[in-house]
Amino acid sequence: MQVATGSIVRAVVLVAVMSAAVLVAELPAAGGVAARVPRRHHCTAGVSYSAVSSTMPRIVTVKVRRATVRRKPGADCPRLASLKRPTRLYTTGARAKAAGLIWFEVQGLFGRGWISAASLAA
Repeated sequence: MQVATGSIVRAVVLVAVMSAAVLVAELPAAGGVAARVPRRHHCTAGVSYSAVSSTMPRIVTVKVRRATVRRKPGADCPRLASLKRPTRLYTTGARAKAAGLIWFEVQGLFGRGWISAASLAA
């Protein structure tokens, strides 16, 4: 089997560029909190989202009757957990904006996921 050298070089360059992007996305932001940028996922393909300045990690409370934690920021992303009021969660400090909503990355028994800021109280 013959493989074109040019395609191998392009694949290596692509992997190097993608790795560098991930490393840059995980550099600490001001205040020492890592600003993790959510990666594009099939559930966010039709939704534009962007990283929002990080905040300090803190404890927040679910303020709505039922809130959904999702794998990525976006209402069409897979659900990880459904939480009742007044569940307390730990935020990692990472935030994103998708479809006009601010999303916080949170951590709990479900692992890490994203929840709409409209569902939370400080």
